[in-house]
Amino acid sequence: MNRFLRTALIGVVLGLAVCGAGLAQTSEEPLAIPAPPEASPVAWPRQFSHGDSTFTIYPPQLDRWQGDRLEGRAAVAVQSASSDKPSFGVVTLTARTEADSAGMVLVRELTASRASFPAATDRAAAYLDAIRQSLKGVIWSIPAHRLRADVAIDRAAQQAQGEPLRNDPPRIIYTQSPTILVPVDGQPVHPGTVYVAPGDFHLTLQRRNGGVVTVLDQTPARNSHRPAADALFCSAADSYGPRTLALVLTGMGQDGVRGSEDITRAGGRVLVQDEATSVVWGMPGFVSRAGLADAALPLGGLRGEILRRVAVGRDRALEEAVS
Repeated sequence: MNRFLRTALIGVVLGLAVCGAGLAQTSEEPLAIPAPPEASPVAWPRQFSHGDSTFTIYPPQLDRWQGDRLEGRAAVAVQSASSDKPSFGVVTLTARTEADSAGMVLVRELTASRASFPAATDRAAAYLDAIRQSLKGVIWSIPAHRLRADVAIDRAAQQAQGEPLRNDPPRIIYTQSPTILVPVDGQPVHPGTVYVAPGDFHLTLQRRNGGVVTVLDQTPARNSHRPAADALFCSAADSYGPRTLALVLTGMGQDGVRGSEDITRAGGRVLVQDEATSVVWGMPGFVSRAGLADAALPLGGLRGEILRRVAVGRDRALEEAVS
């Protein structure tokens, strides 16, 4: 065999040997591929700390779901270590969605685009930045039918809230069923009637000439609100004493705590909606944590409890029906 051919064969053998060694090494020590970062599942309300403040982001109210883009808003409470009262605000949220064949929707790239904190305008930018940092990498999973239903419900609620208030001259209406009225100042309170406070007025109760009447006023806001639950509750305690039964439903802030104290002190009772069925467990939560709630019940159980308590000692048949 000539020298050239022998050299070529040696080169091929060496090349195969090197290649085989490389393959053997690869099979014994596979190349490590870095795993993608794990997503952070989110539970509502979402709570986190930043600096000396604790943030609570409540379940979002969904405004729009179009294509793969989801938009909504969420109430936020910020409790600073230097303050005994939290600051409340609202953030605007956007996210991307991915639907799978199992009917689940993955909400990712969740971020806050805007924030409003009326009582802490100088801190709004810092709060927004902290919220954005906390939402990085968060993934929110929800069934597609539930997401569509939530968007539809929130949209319907917004449209109902946006109806203009008409101020036509009153009509005389006779009915034997419970009635809802926007009260006029000095109007007598009648059984079986629901009174709704008009915007920008406190609704209170007063005893006059042996009866109870509604009183509207524009005294300073309480807990940044007018109308305020505290104003109504305190006046109800003065007017009805131990016969007062108050109800605190889902809502943001701590309006109603002072009034619930007056009702309890007068011998009355306070019921609150429980956390599980509340959108924002602010108002009922503060009343409950203050030890002022006689009971915390789901939304569907409040009607029966109210009827039971009203019927006690008055209507034996109704009392038995709801017990």
